[in-house]
Amino acid sequence: MSLQIDPLVGTSTSISCYGANDASLIVSIASSSSSVGPYTYLWSGPSFTSSDSIATNLSAGLYSVTVTDINGCVVNASQQITEPSELRYNVLSTNSSSCLGACDGTISLDIVGGTAPYVGLVTDNTSGITLPPINISSSFDVLDLCTSSYTVHLKDANDCLGSLIGGGTDQAILSSAIPTTVAQIDPIVQSILCNGDSTGQLTVVNPQSSPYSYSWHDLNTGAVTLGDSLMNLPVGTYVLSALYTDSFPSCTTTDTITITQLWPISSTFNILDVDCNGNSTGQIHTLTSGGTAPYNYSWSHNSVINNDTITNLLAGTYTLTITDANLCQDEEVYIVGQPLPLQLNIDSTQTYILNPFTTGGVSPYGYIWMKDNSPLADIEVGVGNSYTVGSYGSYYAIVTDANGCTNTSNMITYTEPVVPGIANLQDFDINIYPNPFKEETTIDFGRVVDEVEIKLFDVLGKLLNDYYLQNIDKFVLFREEKVNGIYFIEVEIKGEKESIYKLVIED
Repeated sequence: MSLQIDPLVGTSTSISCYGANDASLIVSIASSSSSVGPYTYLWSGPSFTSSDSIATNLSAGLYSVTVTDINGCVVNASQQITEPSELRYNVLSTNSSSCLGACDGTISLDIVGGTAPYVGLVTDNTSGITLPPINISSSFDVLDLCTSSYTVHLKDANDCLGSLIGGGTDQAILSSAIPTTVAQIDPIVQSILCNGDSTGQLTVVNPQSSPYSYSWHDLNTGAVTLGDSLMNLPVGTYVLSALYTDSFPSCTTTDTITITQLWPISSTFNILDVDCNGNSTGQIHTLTSGGTAPYNYSWSHNSVINNDTITNLLAGTYTLTITDANLCQDEEVYIVGQPLPLQLNIDSTQTYILNPFTTGGVSPYGYIWMKDNSPLADIEVGVGNSYTVGSYGSYYAIVTDANGCTNTSNMITYTEPVVPGIANLQDFDINIYPNPFKEETTIDFGRVVDEVEIKLFDVLGKLLNDYYLQNIDKFVLFREEKVNGIYFIEVEIKGEKESIYKLVIED
């Protein structure tokens, strides 16, 4: 039986960090072996035993394994696991910044062991902020540090954390060769209280006298102003430079400040227009944002109302003044509309068919048709977009629009026509059948007449047809294009009026 011990896939026979136990080993049986599985395994090593084919979580040392097949054949193998030397370090010295704020200071380290390259983990003791990982130079220096007090930790290429060399330190203090004053800005006066104002202020805290000087660079306009404060500033970004001139070369430190402002006061709104012309049912609902709550409201039509919603409004223009907690103001103008006055006229364009003509209001419209019944209550005779008159009398309509607004129309009166001086001819007995009729009706004279004229009128007395007939005893009158309703015929025989008869056409 041929036996080989290999590192587990993705692992190494070497420990990653000094004192760790992250190595692994696996047993592989050669394919040419004459042994017969299954196999049993017995591992031994520093404080380690196992009966698996894979050995994990191993520390540094020599490991042996005995493999036995099903026939009792035995083979032994061993493997040495190594570890890197311990990573140890010490802060040797510091090199101060050339100027306060220059951030060109250096910390030099003494490093022993581990695996290069190394990374410094540096924490600013003053602010408590840990800087981003800093690559250690080949000369074991931590570069580009600002004036402050630091704690230094060290890691190597295997992410192993170093420990201090005996008697060493991880502390470092960097000063400045020229102690220029740090530019500090009073945060209380940074913000602009009312959007769009120029009330920002910037002030150096504890400004120093000569040989120090201060200048401000307005990045909005490019202007440069000397002095330790700026007043009446708009929103924007400003750079403060603190210059120490009693040296060669002189030292300058800078600080960048942004003056901010609150969001502008604004109002979203919903307007409910007046429902019927002349009513006071309008409403305005507003929602305020921006500025600083709480808000006060003043309406142009009633300054006593301190509310973001007003009701019972006539149509018109309303102005709202909003004042926030900083006394910043915004003015909004709203227009409450209304429909045109609802007007209704009816007309009988087709004899006895009444049609409405409506303007104003809000469509769609609904109609109720009424008949005058004075002195009693008027009678509802129909609904819909038209009405067919069925009897004499006075008619009008009531319209209702989509908002429930109503109005009444003019009145149209139908009067039964009176024809004075009509004489009934003695020897004629005229019959009309059927009456009412749908398509045609017959006018029967009772005998043959030599000459006869028949005139057809509508209920308003308008002549519709005039027929001249000879030697006829019956005449068939056809409906043709006439609509349902009441008509009248006048019969004249040999120049003498016989009578007027009422006809009714229906479906």
